[in-house]
Amino acid sequence: MVNALEKTFPTTSESIALPRSRSKKRFITFRVSWISCFFLAVIICMNPIRHIFGLSSSIISYGCYFLFVSSSVADLIINRKKNIGFKGRGSSFYYLFVGFVIYTFIAPFFNISTLFVAFKMLIYLLILCSARLLNHKDIHLLFKLIVLINIIYSILLITGARSIQDFDLESDMNYLNLSLTIGLSLTILLTKLFLMFALNKIKVFSFVVELIMALILFLGANSFAARSTYLFPVLTVALIVFSLVFFNFKLFVKLAIPLTIVVIVGIIIFINHSSDYAFSRMMALFNNLSSEDRIYIWGKCLEIIGDEKLFLFGGGINKFEAEIGFYPHNFIIQFVGEIGLIGVLICVYIIGFFFYAFVHIFSLLRKPTRRRVNATIFPIIVFSSFLFILLNFLKSFTIYEGLLLYLFLVFSIKEVGVCLKKGKIKNAKVKHRYSN
Repeated sequence: MVNALEKTFPTTSESIALPRSRSKKRFITFRVSWISCFFLAVIICMNPIRHIFGLSSSIISYGCYFLFVSSSVADLIINRKKNIGFKGRGSSFYYLFVGFVIYTFIAPFFNISTLFVAFKMLIYLLILCSARLLNHKDIHLLFKLIVLINIIYSILLITGARSIQDFDLESDMNYLNLSLTIGLSLTILLTKLFLMFALNKIKVFSFVVELIMALILFLGANSFAARSTYLFPVLTVALIVFSLVFFNFKLFVKLAIPLTIVVIVGIIIFINHSSDYAFSRMMALFNNLSSEDRIYIWGKCLEIIGDEKLFLFGGGINKFEAEIGFYPHNFIIQFVGEIGLIGVLICVYIIGFFFYAFVHIFSLLRKPTRRRVNATIFPIIVFSSFLFILLNFLKSFTIYEGLLLYLFLVFSIKEVGVCLKKGKIKNAKVKHRYSN
């Protein structure tokens, strides 16, 4: 009788031991996840970090790749996660990326330099599979770390503690590479500020602090001559605001005046604080768009694609550099011309997902209940970040340096899934398959 009671109602020490062990395991799991987020933030902000510490070699990037993948594997073992990229919604992108990696190993004009690119794409695949393990809270922490790193970097630039002239700008460390994550952080903050204002979620202190942070980032961006760094954050937010016309006209009207103020203030700051070189480049963009080198490069690349039917089997790694001396400065043209049919499918997937995410996230704001508002705020921030990266890869960067494009596509896929799950079901606490 006593034994039966002991089995049914355990002693005090036994009943306390189980929760303690669970609590300890939960703490270890979150800690490993935090480590993964830290190393991924370092990878994303690698160029500013190299500039801050004066690291001219890019070998440190591969060390961070290893540490991120290793910590993700530890998280996988401890937490027994199963969804590493090849199951569930979004898995098609991973299969396409595997095809992309395989093609780089068998592409035409294969040599030592292209072999290095092929192995780099294989490393990117490992990073993307590891990034799939991050859940909603992890991505939220990751975005905070990205903003924090770039706030520090911007302060160093503004105060003169770190300047562009004191660093040897190598081929992989040009102005746009150094300033890209500043623009990304500015996009994150501007999107959040506009959403908080539109959806009546303002907390005065945090709103003022984030507004000051956005101003610091904008001033930091003005240290460079990269036009997209301060154009695309505002353009991204403007596109999101104008998209509300189709889903919630009242929210659009509410945001139209603040958007106008941001544009005017941004123009004033740019005129008064930008360098003469940056100002002249910006004026050249608006005064004579046809003089832009990229338009000539795009035309030549499209001509080569049409003449050689590269959209079928592709021309191989760096095909366009061999032909005209430049890479295409457009990820769609480069995927289609150098990777062929697999590249065409990847582009179709990326553009198709963009419109899918756009429609499904913003459709929840037609009737913005509290549950739907809470479900859409952070996914819209992630989506705007993806849009900012997408705009940059439409005018600069090569697909073999496209880790940010692929990462933010993965983040957007995960957040769209979480958003739709929480925004459309009655019980928002039901576990979604992407929030493992």
